[in-house]
Amino acid sequence: MIECLNYGVGHADEGVCIGLGIGTYRILLDCGVPSLDALPLDEIEQHPFDLVLCSHAHADHAQSLLALHRRFPHIPIYASEVTTQLLPLNWPDETVPPFCRALPWRSPVEFGDGLTAELFPAGHLPGAAVFVLTYQEANTERPPLSVVYTGDFFLSHTRFTEGLPLADLRGLQPDVLIIEASLGTARHPHRRQQENQLAERIRTAVDQGYNVLLSLPPPGYSPRNSHPAAQSSSFYRTANSDLGGSGDRSRL
Repeated sequence: MIECLNYGVGHADEGVCIGLGIGTYRILLDCGVPSLDALPLDEIEQHPFDLVLCSHAHADHAQSLLALHRRFPHIPIYASEVTTQLLPLNWPDETVPPFCRALPWRSPVEFGDGLTAELFPAGHLPGAAVFVLTYQEANTERPPLSVVYTGDFFLSHTRFTEGLPLADLRGLQPDVLIIEASLGTARHPHRRQQENQLAERIRTAVDQGYNVLLSLPPPGYSPRNSHPAAQSSSFYRTANSDLGGSGDRSRL
């Protein structure tokens, strides 16, 4: 049997957090809710999840993972190697212990009797993963149960990571597909074209004597607006716009 419980599905600022039952196992997919109040904590105390899987390090999928670990330290949390390194950026003012365990790419990992997971790159940012979960009931001829879960994903290659490898996933016939679809019907301009336009606008502003203030996430945390031009020493990046009357001109 497969059961899916939605604790947060990304509406407004609620984040993404999904309870999954597959066979005899209970799995938490991401924990991006703003606080643990969104979860049935008493029930988890009595019947804890067997494991937690984190698709990627963005806050709307991961911001309550540390609180979850502190509340239930015996529940193992897994993600890709890169995601385990990026997760602490969600809590910049805290000393974060290494609480998340790394899983390899494209190599099935057995978590317990009958349950395996295999990770594939999702293309959204470095470390973002698609999880292919399979459960085979012991001593039975029933076909295995399978679930494919991905948070945000991106099909095209970017400057920071390769796109989701559809060829690796073709032929899968999961019983359940859980997929990020908040922008599933939107059409976007070509990413490389947008990056080149941004770089050109920044260069024009610098040539005209402006300082350029770029509002960026921590390094490595998001590829969306982190064009390599932002690394150039000719671009000035400050936390606050210049309101002190120094005479510098700034453009947002």
